[in-house]
Amino acid sequence: MTQNQGKQRAATADDPAYIISGGAFRMLVGDLFDLLAQYSFLRNRVVEVKTEKRLARLQKNLSGENPSIRRMYRRWGFAEDQVVTCYDILEATLRRAHLTPYDPEEAAEDGIGCGRCCALCEDHSCE
Repeated sequence: MTQNQGKQRAATADDPAYIISGGAFRMLVGDLFDLLAQYSFLRNRVVEVKTEKRLARLQKNLSGENPSIRRMYRRWGFAEDQVVTCYDILEATLRRAHLTPYDPEEAAEDGIGCGRCCALCEDHSCE
């Protein structure tokens, strides 16, 4: 999907525009990178298992709670006892904790953009 197609899909889905702070964006990118690295490491370990004994050892090592996941949950804005069971819960929590609704008029008053366009529709190029 091209960037423009994604913007069009968001605009047609009545998906409101948001602003994310630089710190929150870097945190999310870092956490996504950590998840990819953990997945790759785990995948390689599973592929390398050749015996029942090594499989049992791997299961024992992975049976405890992963502290890095618990830290991610805290950074993402989840309560200590909250569990992520679906995409909607994850999206709602991240939206509430890290996104600010984008208001073009308010942004223009703050000196952000020209107030006559938005990144979703690109009807007007800011000078």
